Amino acid sequence: QAAVAGLKIRNLVGNESVRFFHSPYMRTRQTLLALLRAFDKLPVLLTSEPRLREQDFGNFQDPQAMDAIFEERARFGRFFFRFPNGEAGTDVYDRVASFLTYLFRTMGGTKSAAFAEATAGEPRPRTPVRNYVLVTHGLLMRVFCMCYLR
Repeated sequence: QAAVAGLKIRNLVGNESVRFFHSPYMRTRQTLLALLRAFDKLPVLLTSEPRLREQDFGNFQDPQAMDAIFEERARFGRFFFRFPNGEAGTDVYDRVASFLTYLFRTMGGTKSAAFAEATAGEPRPRTPVRNYVLVTHGLLMRVFCMCYLR
């Protein structure tokens, strides 16, 4: 699936510059590697971004305790309930909002991170990155859309 998605993304962006932001978790790194096969001859920027990691659900060691926690979560509300030693959906929302602020800053071209070499290894003028790709997790992507479209 990721290899096919990579080909589709490459077809959309052509030979324009691309910056990939990805979660540091192994599954998203594996997905990223499959996506990048389609970008074999195109220099891309890669950024491991901890704010794009999945929600931390805490410690699930005691099944009986987890039953009680899930009951409390149902009463409290899925988005607002913070798991013991974990995060609430609102914590993920805060991380994503912080990342969006950073992303828009880099898109503005005021930071060197917003630029890519025109050709790898050549001392050419730096050009703004034209395309951004996020490789992350399901819940985080839904929260990203929630933040972006608010």
